[in-house]
Amino acid sequence: MNTAFFIARRYFLTKRKKTFVHIIMLLSLLMSILGSMTLIIALSVFNGLETKLRELFGAFDPDLLIIPAKGKTFTYSESLLRQIEKVPGVASVIEVIEDNALVRYKGSQTVARIKGVSDQFIKSNRLGPHIVAGDLMLKKGDINYAIVGLGIQYKLSLSLNSDFYALQIFYPKKGDVQIDRPERLLSQKNILPIGSFSIEKQYDEQYIYVPIRFAKKLFDYQMVRTALEIQLDDGANAARTQKLLKQMLGPVFQVKNGDEQHQGLFRAIKIEKLFVFLVFSFLIIITSTNIFFLLSIMAIEKKHDIAVLYTMGATSGMIKRIFLLNGMFISVLGSLTGVGLGVLVCWVQEKYGLISMGMQTSVMDAYPVKVIGSDLLLIGASIVLITLLVSIRPAILASRSRSLVK
Repeated sequence: MNTAFFIARRYFLTKRKKTFVHIIMLLSLLMSILGSMTLIIALSVFNGLETKLRELFGAFDPDLLIIPAKGKTFTYSESLLRQIEKVPGVASVIEVIEDNALVRYKGSQTVARIKGVSDQFIKSNRLGPHIVAGDLMLKKGDINYAIVGLGIQYKLSLSLNSDFYALQIFYPKKGDVQIDRPERLLSQKNILPIGSFSIEKQYDEQYIYVPIRFAKKLFDYQMVRTALEIQLDDGANAARTQKLLKQMLGPVFQVKNGDEQHQGLFRAIKIEKLFVFLVFSFLIIITSTNIFFLLSIMAIEKKHDIAVLYTMGATSGMIKRIFLLNGMFISVLGSLTGVGLGVLVCWVQEKYGLISMGMQTSVMDAYPVKVIGSDLLLIGASIVLITLLVSIRPAILASRSRSLVK
């Protein structure tokens, strides 16, 4: 049987072939290379974008975020803080009071997101690498300071480290107020801007960091918080700590990891990645018809030769394997070459950034790329499976040439 298979394989490789068959074979190989290369590049761009977004959000977002399941505030207590700090993996807990307010500076004004944070925030140094001007400091003795986004600094023409001009922040008062006294409708607090940060446009144009003691007075929140931010120990298992916190806090609170804090955005990226994979897979299916036609032509052309192989002891299963292996050879060679070229293109893009974003305001100069091993396996398996399916029919057609044997 092995001898017959070897003879058949040698016969198919050395027998004279039509130019048309050669063209189809080369076209099939080329389309397989282009399909797998394009697919790995496209998926790597989505992976790179996802990774870059996590890096950007990581500077602003905590490892875990605790927020109320309903409403925007919850009652805070020292006992709750101590319980959270005892959970394995928790390094520090940052208290947060956050809300929108009107900000005025000299003759300019804007609506900003005021984020009051406790002392642990500065110690965590999350904002440190992104300070572009001034100092990373929120208070000194009894003096409160604000760290503003770069977009807000430009919009209000802020002068940092100036003792003459302070930010005026206005927030609606709670409870009953006198309608005939408009000046009493708003709570006003002044604070000196001391630094500015730049992370990403949506943060730079919205956020102002202030000490939590300032936010409590401005918003009239005492034992009330809007969120608790959790910083984890180095090497801590985030999923395990998140699970423990959920069990301890119960259904009253939500505990979100980094991806869940931007669930809509990351879900959209994953859906787009899935659609890209499906579209390119459909294109690969279309190009695989070349292999189908190639094997079909060979099955018709080699009917007499296949009949001769039957007389030498070949079986139907052996004939089918010969044709399947021919299709698989073209597919595997093309996919391996395409994946290799795709990985090479991604490496060049990652190292040298040849293709730029084309926008001066973008947070990155070139398209980010990241090759993931699971994508390589998925692409390879998909191409092999598609080729196997389109090769079955020609292989069955070839095995029926036994009828020519007298």
